[in-house]
Amino acid sequence: MVQKEPVTSPYEGLGTSVDVLVGILSEGGRMMSSDVTKYADFRTGKKKLRQFLDKGILKVTIDSSFPYTNWYELTDKGRSAAEHLSEAVRIIERED
Repeated sequence: MVQKEPVTSPYEGLGTSVDVLVGILSEGGRMMSSDVTKYADFRTGKKKLRQFLDKGILKVTIDSSFPYTNWYELTDKGRSAAEHLSEAVRIIERED
């Protein structure tokens, strides 16, 4: 069995939701579904994406040609939330 390295977050301890939302924002507000593994393990990341879709924080578009990539994009509501979370992370990590 291949041992996979654990996902490490620059926002350690703030929660997977923060990791994923701020991660999408850092990717320009749009991310392929497979890129969620940059911010969470695959199973947890996919769960967060579904929850954000249900809450209107993300919208999904699927490419019309092969390989039919799913793109997750922040809605206005999601961008606002992610920007606030990003600012909170910046304040928490600031060295005074």
